[in-house]
Amino acid sequence: FPGGSVTPDTLPPCDVSVLNASRLAELAVGALPSRRAGFVGIGGGSDPVCDLAGASARLLASCVREPVHPSLMHELSKSFFLHALIRLVHLDDPLGYAVYRRVSLMYLAQIAANAGPASDQADGEQASCLLACVSYHDSSAYASRGGDEGNAPDVEGRVPAALGRDRDRTASGAAGPAM
Repeated sequence: FPGGSVTPDTLPPCDVSVLNASRLAELAVGALPSRRAGFVGIGGGSDPVCDLAGASARLLASCVREPVHPSLMHELSKSFFLHALIRLVHLDDPLGYAVYRRVSLMYLAQIAANAGPASDQADGEQASCLLACVSYHDSSAYASRGGDEGNAPDVEGRVPAALGRDRDRTASGAAGPAM
């Protein structure tokens, strides 16, 4: 921001939602071991992982129809991938993993599509790191299914073919997967 500082008050609500959703998703993944330790969730619930992930998903749902600043694309992609991990590890839901993973990769692809010669090297490094994480967990999920592609969940038609630049997704009802 020329001549001023950035505060939460100066950011668009959608961008604030992305940042908050990303932090909540990180906390949810961090809370994965809490179930074994007997911690109590938000509002006295019995599952803090689902409580935190649900709060993150509600924030993500509130902003997927709006344009997000390109500098937040990595946070958005990471949030969806963390939800994929929660689905796979905590809920044993391979279909949910595949759906959230696909949405994450769509946003990750936008980072590459928006990259130009003057783009920040850190963006490319973050995108590469996230892609490596996705690849690692894909191979783990594949191995846990016996290495048979026929056992992979079918996600065709469960997520929009393309999210992103054409913000005309509201007509198709593409609000991202529900948590």
